[in-house]
Amino acid sequence: MLPTKLFPLILLLNSLAVAHAGTLSNGQWSPECESSPEPPTLETTGTIEAYNASVKAVNDWQTLAQTYMACLVNEANADNEAIAKAANKEQAKLKATLDKIKVDAAASKFGKK
Repeated sequence: MLPTKLFPLILLLNSLAVAHAGTLSNGQWSPECESSPEPPTLETTGTIEAYNASVKAVNDWQTLAQTYMACLVNEANADNEAIAKAANKEQAKLKATLDKIKVDAAASKFGKK
């Protein structure tokens, strides 16, 4: 009986493995994007030239961070959609089975009053 109960779970996991963007490991989700860019330090105690160079580094970092954030959101949305579709499909299948059992029970000689 156990293999029969595991079959829907295996199907669900297989469908998620095919359509995923990020990785889930030990309850921790992480995107497949390039790694988050390291933020620079804003120079506030040196020369104006050092300050201006650090502002440029911050501006460059913001562009990289926006790209990373867009990737992160896209992958999270793709994974959420894949999970929802797989769960909805499995729920619909189970509901159809339950509905058929109800119809069969009502149509049987034991279901008639």
